[in-house]
Amino acid sequence: MNSDQNKTKADSNFWYDKNVLITGGAGFIGSWLSRLLCDMGAAVTVLSEKNASESVLFQQYDLSKRTELVEGDIRNWQFVRDLAADGNFDILFHLAAQSQVTVAQEDPRATFEVNIAGTWNLLEAFHQTSPASAFVLASTVSVSGETTDETFDESAPLAGAYPYEVSKACAELIGKSYCRTYNMPVGTLRFSNLYGPGDMNFRRIIPGTVLNVLKNTKPQIRGNGQSVRDYLYIHDAVEALLLLGKYLQSGDVTGQVFQVSSMSCVTTLDLVKIILHLMQQDQLGYEIVHNGSAEISQIKPSSEKIRKQLGWQPRFTLEQGLQETIDWYLKHSNQLVLGEQVK
Repeated sequence: MNSDQNKTKADSNFWYDKNVLITGGAGFIGSWLSRLLCDMGAAVTVLSEKNASESVLFQQYDLSKRTELVEGDIRNWQFVRDLAADGNFDILFHLAAQSQVTVAQEDPRATFEVNIAGTWNLLEAFHQTSPASAFVLASTVSVSGETTDETFDESAPLAGAYPYEVSKACAELIGKSYCRTYNMPVGTLRFSNLYGPGDMNFRRIIPGTVLNVLKNTKPQIRGNGQSVRDYLYIHDAVEALLLLGKYLQSGDVTGQVFQVSSMSCVTTLDLVKIILHLMQQDQLGYEIVHNGSAEISQIKPSSEKIRKQLGWQPRFTLEQGLQETIDWYLKHSNQLVLGEQVK
């Protein structure tokens, strides 16, 4: 990433010395957010269910030394309450979730426990111990389910039908309940499909396609390749998190929901073709796997509200973000192809 684009628009003076908790902070989004907050002088506590040493970005950014790492499960009520009571946190970024659609279909119970019960535990813990702490809830635009050809905004009803979308919709409603009932400063960001350097979940279409190309094998496309999605670069997503966290502290946007998208939608097939072209491997081709997976065929979210109210703007086009992403994987291509730990 070049030096100009790597700079965040967030107010570093605001974040200096802020006491921040990030659930899922050793993951893909969490590592990016943790690094930027540390760079701006925030005191960051990272809650991770898994060993953070397994997180590529967490280690690459040296976050084990720059943050306070706490290992635990958000489904454990007593653990979550003790953490909230002892932490004296100004802001919580709740990123921890089971975020894979296919995993949710295979194991809906675990998905509901993490995404619904885990969110409920955190909200109740902060309600009991520090109700004035800002609570930023990460959600997904897919909670609105299937949509028409027109773009949709935050007023679209919660209409998700599959386990993952339903679990995130429930989490949103629980957050709304605590905001309305107890006047807690809760705000929600609904993200479109996130991607970027360091995403090691190769079940996702972008890193999966890049890895296939590195291995000189045809990328596989689930379904018919015509599903329409919006793809948002990770740096733009993190800037939205920082903006909402700041505004929630002032009370200006308490209880509001914002969609965060690039508003540049493509089909899965076209996305794979763009990646092949950027990697100069057009001749490799692709394979369409008609596996009958239960996926929403079209999601075209608007992000006009967050642009107008918070002044957020994506700074990366799809091609720019994909090139940055591809460059990162190319840098680590030997380790990725060999299945070794990326350093």
